Amino acid sequence: MPFSKKPWLVISFIIPVFLLAFVLYKNLLNIPFGDDIYVMDVFNLFKESGSWWEKLSVLFGQHNEHRLVVTRAVALLQYWLMGFIDVRIWSILGNLSLLFMVGLFYQHIGEQKWWIISIAFVIICTASNTLMPMQNSNLFTVVFGLATLHFVLKKTPKADFLTFLCTFLSIFSNSGGLALLIIVSGVLFFQKRYQLLALWLFYSGIIVVGYYWNYEPLYRHPSSELLFKQLSRAIIFFIAFAGSIGFKILPTGFLFIMLAGIALYRKYYLQNPFVFLVVIYCLMMAGMTTIKRYEYGIESAITERYRIYSMIFASCSLIMIHDFLSGYSATIQKTAFGIGLIAAIAVNLKFFIPMVRETEARKKLLISKIENYYLNNSGYNCFEVNILNKITNNNFYHYQLPEPLHDKTFYAGINHFPVKVIKLRINQAYQTGESLIIRGTIINPKPQLTYLDKIVHQFIILHPSDTPFDCSQNELTHPQNAKSVIVNIDLNNERMGMEFPDFFIKLPKKLFREKKYTLSFLFMTDISVNHPPLTSNVTFQL
Repeated sequence: MPFSKKPWLVISFIIPVFLLAFVLYKNLLNIPFGDDIYVMDVFNLFKESGSWWEKLSVLFGQHNEHRLVVTRAVALLQYWLMGFIDVRIWSILGNLSLLFMVGLFYQHIGEQKWWIISIAFVIICTASNTLMPMQNSNLFTVVFGLATLHFVLKKTPKADFLTFLCTFLSIFSNSGGLALLIIVSGVLFFQKRYQLLALWLFYSGIIVVGYYWNYEPLYRHPSSELLFKQLSRAIIFFIAFAGSIGFKILPTGFLFIMLAGIALYRKYYLQNPFVFLVVIYCLMMAGMTTIKRYEYGIESAITERYRIYSMIFASCSLIMIHDFLSGYSATIQKTAFGIGLIAAIAVNLKFFIPMVRETEARKKLLISKIENYYLNNSGYNCFEVNILNKITNNNFYHYQLPEPLHDKTFYAGINHFPVKVIKLRINQAYQTGESLIIRGTIINPKPQLTYLDKIVHQFIILHPSDTPFDCSQNELTHPQNAKSVIVNIDLNNERMGMEFPDFFIKLPKKLFREKKYTLSFLFMTDISVNHPPLTSNVTFQL
């Protein structure tokens, strides 16, 4: 049923697009927000690099656990075409991925095409990274992932080429695309396309070797070593990840997973192979993320950057319900469609309404951060300030402030940090064959401890004693470094059953390339204040 034969279908499909566009229009400012600044650093690195090989290394360089080639390429292309940095363009391009996702589902929805309306309300939604320019990497990896699963079923030379290409683009948008290597291998095996499978396995080997070439594992993130001891916590994370789009997160996730189990039992892969593969993809992403992040808790599982997978899972669930009911009466099918549509619209409005209500507060926060930066060289954390300073000096970016919100004196007041130095008592310090272990306590006066305890992000920095920590290297997102090592206090303390002001450090000895190190601390907030690194009274020698 082409859209042209049902004008109401076109109109209904446009509504979620209009809602998304309205949110973007109301909210977007050309101001970097959080990790966007780290993507902007690619411009500095490109200018500092000499040969094209060095520039290529910058493009493919590691960002946390990912290689954000597509996002960086989009940023560079936008600058090349327009001559200036505009992070709003990055957000818009990322959100266009949502339209392509709906288009892919439309081709695999069966005869009753009107079910696409519910899917459109779920996917073309302000739930996932809508206002975060840098986070379009998550949207890119999913749209290219779905395209891979679409083309691998086509069995034509053109589709085979696009399968290989979209897999590459998905993996080098965000590491989640690596799941496609396993899924496509299984599809080609069951299709009995053994020659193509051999070529695919060779291609997969090249991709894996290329991705992990000079790759540095992140010591700052949780490992899976306690997975079996904390299995219940991991299961809850898994279910929450799957159901983060819902009003009741855990019941929603359980429902989606139950439908996936029914689909497997009913051999749904014979009825709708594309949707079945997408469900497997979502389950694999939930599993991979759980293993890597479950210790961060349920709040991490439902964050915006992961919610796109729940949106896709919800869309698959709607199509599975549609297909499961294909043999039932028209009344039952229409009732199911009506319930699904109401639920989809409700989910869309759940995220749309806060986005509209909080527009002015968000704009004020962003403008305050950049205004504080211009007036006091503050507003962002010390890594971000360093990047922005380079970008400004290189004439890549400068935001034109509207009517000032506050004066320099106001920001100078809130930038005041009552703690000048951290005093420590080391309770235990020793080395094992592979690790360095330190337990200690911050012994500053109680009012200072109370102040520090309320700060959102708390880090310990271990750096060479002859090189004071100065934020000159982006340690938070680039794990390859020869200068300092950063430890998340909250995460380590939780694993050991400790609380601030106590702290625990356990790090691989291979990270320490110097003889003598100093402990410093970094306290960061999400508001327009930048607290400077604080040195401590402790040094140690390996």
